[in-house]
Amino acid sequence: MQTWQHTQGIKAIHVFTKNTGERFGDIDRAFNTATKKAGIEDFHIHDLRHTCASWLAQRGVSMVEIAHLLGHSDIKLTHKRYVHLQIIYRRLH
Repeated sequence: MQTWQHTQGIKAIHVFTKNTGERFGDIDRAFNTATKKAGIEDFHIHDLRHTCASWLAQRGVSMVEIAHLLGHSDIKLTHKRYVHLQIIYRRLH
């Protein structure tokens, strides 16, 4: 089975990396600095995770794959939070 990342041509295992491809040690600090400089308030790095999962569900990516990407040990959590978006996707397509 090909992973969703593979089918999309994504080779990196981390979303945020240094120019060298290494992961940041403290992504929260870097993210908070960036949002502060941009004047963005009440926005947290975890919000990006939820947005990503929501967009995947809206595009028909399976709950199993989303759970795997998010690192959920129980698909019930993924299903509870994101299945309504897949239902809407299926009705529109």
